Amino acid sequence: MKGMNVQMNEQPAAKRSWFAPVMLSLLVFSLIGNVVLYSTKLVNDQAGREREGERIIRSAWDARVHAEALIAALQALLDSEDASARIQAKQAIGFAFEHAGGLIYLVDTALPRYDSPSPAQPRSAAQFIEAIESALSAAGNQASSLTAAEGAYASQLIQTYTRMQEELAAFPYTELTTQNALRTENGDGWVDIARKLLLALNEPAELTGS
Repeated sequence: MKGMNVQMNEQPAAKRSWFAPVMLSLLVFSLIGNVVLYSTKLVNDQAGREREGERIIRSAWDARVHAEALIAALQALLDSEDASARIQAKQAIGFAFEHAGGLIYLVDTALPRYDSPSPAQPRSAAQFIEAIESALSAAGNQASSLTAAEGAYASQLIQTYTRMQEELAAFPYTELTTQNALRTENGDGWVDIARKLLLALNEPAELTGS
């Protein structure tokens, strides 16, 4: 009887539940996964910002090359005394327009970043470039010297581009670094320059050159 009482008083050992450890493991893996995904997103976001900043910097450099080259080519066109010199000047003008995309991208990218409403703009940078490239392609194609209207048009563009060249000279970044790219993407040091470029290219009332 005593042995039976001992056996009856013994309780079966409680089975340990597997549910809590499994759920804890899943929670830990989920948290780790979220951290990894968030970290990856941060890295990708920064990489995207850096690429955009680099593109803006390169656009500013291209815009500067465009302005400097076009001023020199227009002056050569004004100084040309024969058809051969004009041909060389017009070839230089064509080279200058190979870098015009930088001006367009710089101005257009700045538009949504203005603290105040964008200035009245009868024409965009792309419209400006298209108009003057078309007008200059038709200028000085005759055997004789430039007409008075052609000379006046070239002089007007030199004045406009000289103003833009002065604005572009203030662009602060001369190296492609991560810091410069991120600062540029953030709008530091160039948005006001682009705004002034937009104002400058809207100053001429007529761009046809006729």
